[in-house]
Amino acid sequence: MKLSALALLILFISGSSLSRAATLTLEDYLAQVEGKNQYISAAKDASKGAGLSTAEAELVYSPALFAEVNFLDNHFRNALFPSAYRSLQSDTYTVGIRQETAFGLKGSLSYLYSHQGYLGTLDQQTLQFIDRRFWEGTPKLELSLSLWRNFRGEETRANESIVRSNALARQYNESFQVKATRAEAESTYVRLVSAQQLVNLYKESFSDAQDILSWNNKRMQRNLGETADVLQAQGNFEAQKLSLQASEDEEKVAARNFNRFRNLDSDSVPESLSLPGIEGLTPPARSEVRDDVKAAQENARLQAAQGRLGIERNSPTLEAYGSVALNARESSGTDTFSRSFQSGQQTTLWGVRLNIPMAISLSSDVRHGYELERNAAETLVSQKLFDQEVEWKDLVQQLSDAKRRYDIAGSLSKIQRRKVANERIRLHSGRTTTYQTLIFNIDFNSAEVARIQAQSSVLNILARMKTYGESKL
Repeated sequence: MKLSALALLILFISGSSLSRAATLTLEDYLAQVEGKNQYISAAKDASKGAGLSTAEAELVYSPALFAEVNFLDNHFRNALFPSAYRSLQSDTYTVGIRQETAFGLKGSLSYLYSHQGYLGTLDQQTLQFIDRRFWEGTPKLELSLSLWRNFRGEETRANESIVRSNALARQYNESFQVKATRAEAESTYVRLVSAQQLVNLYKESFSDAQDILSWNNKRMQRNLGETADVLQAQGNFEAQKLSLQASEDEEKVAARNFNRFRNLDSDSVPESLSLPGIEGLTPPARSEVRDDVKAAQENARLQAAQGRLGIERNSPTLEAYGSVALNARESSGTDTFSRSFQSGQQTTLWGVRLNIPMAISLSSDVRHGYELERNAAETLVSQKLFDQEVEWKDLVQQLSDAKRRYDIAGSLSKIQRRKVANERIRLHSGRTTTYQTLIFNIDFNSAEVARIQAQSSVLNILARMKTYGESKL
């Protein structure tokens, strides 16, 4: 018997523990959203990836290693000396480093190592055909400098800016998307809690309407009441029933949206939710420039760089170039390599290249088109900066106004609650009318709805303000 009683006690305690829903705070919910919402996960990865890809801009100036190997077997006779050799064989190996600077100078340092073979060459002394083979080694330095197109590296720097600004624009856009989604999720939490509060309010009003209707029906049965009072009570009962149904429908929609943000397909929220206190809430810290505006700034830089690139690409080319090479030719590959770094058989070359587009009118139109695009991007940034400041000031004012409305609505709700409670007592003692009681009940509901709406406004405004926060890139 004692064991049975103990088992029942354990089951009762366990059931009570399970029946109490776990509390899910706003921060806990946002942590779930950040961990499970695929839009946020994708935006975070995209933002991080775009940030890493900004390093691609450095590749414009980074040195590049190049190498080439080719094998030649040429049986085409020399036109001037057809009997000089039957065929030419050449194995060539080239390796080097090339680099471009920010001021338009391009350079490369390479080494060419080749094995040459002239087969079927006539020996003038023995008058016999022999094969002549030897090695050649050539270290070579080549330089070129742009004097018109890409003068002082304008085109090169434009390419660098395009790569960097494009990556940063994507990074800031995705960062803002994370903040916007988080703010929307925060508003979704507030919406569900507000819907639950309205459901509780209308449940209480519906219960009171049932009591008033029942009381009036009993009075009518005893011939103590009026038909008008019964009709008023019935109308109020149906009105409260409708309000309760509408609030429950809104709660279901809010719950579905609430779960959607944490990647759940469900209409129910088993956790207990609670909103942070309104008292003492202040605007969050903000950055000077919001992330979406930073993205617009980078897009403007991108447009400007594309304009510079287009102008340079359609400009005449004037390029000074030159090279110096050392040469060695020996029958031994080892001797060739060691002697190829000695002077005395060097080769020098210098010159100028000029290329002028003939469609001058088209080039002028292209330049004007790029200028218009750049001006449009700069105008858009200026407008976004203006809008950002106006929106922030508006949010600060809205927050202050909403907090005042919340304080007033809270005080009014307390007064109306006391007033309607007192009026119900007077109704049951026959000292007031049903109509007066219903009016007081409507007044209380209106005050409580205003309090809940003001509370939601404060928290929703704060959520929007958080999109102005510093970038965590």
